[in-house]
Amino acid sequence: QDRWLAKLGFDVAETHVVAPTWRARDVTREIDVVEEVARERLEAVPFTLPARREMFGALTPVQRLRRRLENLLVGLGLTETYTPSLRHGDADPQAWRLPEPISAEFAVLRTRLLPSLVEAAARNVELGAERVALFEVARVFLPNGELPDEETRVAAIVDGGWNRAKGIVDTVYAALKAEPAFERAEDALLHPGKSA
Repeated sequence: QDRWLAKLGFDVAETHVVAPTWRARDVTREIDVVEEVARERLEAVPFTLPARREMFGALTPVQRLRRRLENLLVGLGLTETYTPSLRHGDADPQAWRLPEPISAEFAVLRTRLLPSLVEAAARNVELGAERVALFEVARVFLPNGELPDEETRVAAIVDGGWNRAKGIVDTVYAALKAEPAFERAEDALLHPGKSA
């Protein structure tokens, strides 16, 4: 080691090593000296992978279901998106608000995924996207006393009209071996009289 340290400009004494003046700021600890020697001798270190003796683990049923749903939606042409759980506001007046938010934009835990997807779709269109097809599988936070209940939900937003959206829903339900149900609904984010 002494030879390599001298080659790098270090002074070697019996009990300590002195870094050269031009290295005084980045070589301040013992590990910095070890790193310098290792860097010079790295090619002498044999390349080996750790031995794998045992392998445990498997996806839980909920994780398998989520993975299956994500793969199905991607296969149907949708793109997965990740939006923040914290929002500037929520339609539910009981939505859980942070006592001390980082900023006003991240002050409320969302109770629905759709508003975040609408904003993401609008940004995509503003940037010139011709077709929008986004989905998200994420948690929502439903008001329930002192702390909210966390539930995992799936939401999607696609262009192409009712037939395309219904086809995606039908395909998802068929893959899950469940029967879909459609009913009229009212939502501020959807067209009045044309929402289900």
